[in-house]
Amino acid sequence: RLDKAEKKRLHAAYRKAKRDGKVPRTVQQSIPYREILPDGICQLDYKTFTKTIEFYDINYHLAGDEDKDHIFSSYCSFLNYFDPTISAQFSFLNQRMNSRERRRVVEIARWSDGFNHYRDEYDSIISDQVAQSGNLLRRKFLTVGVEASNLREARSRIERVESDIVSNFASMGVTSRPLNGLARLKVLHAAFHPNGGEKLHFFWDGIV
Repeated sequence: RLDKAEKKRLHAAYRKAKRDGKVPRTVQQSIPYREILPDGICQLDYKTFTKTIEFYDINYHLAGDEDKDHIFSSYCSFLNYFDPTISAQFSFLNQRMNSRERRRVVEIARWSDGFNHYRDEYDSIISDQVAQSGNLLRRKFLTVGVEASNLREARSRIERVESDIVSNFASMGVTSRPLNGLARLKVLHAAFHPNGGEKLHFFWDGIV
């Protein structure tokens, strides 16, 4: 609990920020970016633009020694790719799966080919692993940023960086996909709703 002196200091800081116009008064003023576009490019301020790429796991521990050396070497080259003109941030989102997401991750479609008993066994294994993880959906993202004088210049640079990153991931055997604007908004929404029960309701034609 705060003592009286600390409360007094915080109230004074708030009043000063309010006088200086630094306290957000609208929803728009509280959002830390200017715009997210349908192609997934996010404009943070007048010169900074970012793009997010989702990537998936690779089973490094089960790889052979030669494959491990190749993966490690590729990963080092991947990190060295980011020069001072490119910012990079890794993000990891752990979210509880609802019943629909759990079925999507676990259940395999059944076919009349005589192999459904193998699918049942695989479903059982995956279900046990999901249960042991606390029904958590673990997602991994890499957000890259560049500075540019306008959106056209930024899009050209980001597309080139995005292509290089996807290729570098592929060389390590890692599957990845750039997020479009709606997918990126869903990630932001999920970060603020960790229980996974709420859905994002958003349409581009609804923007004023």
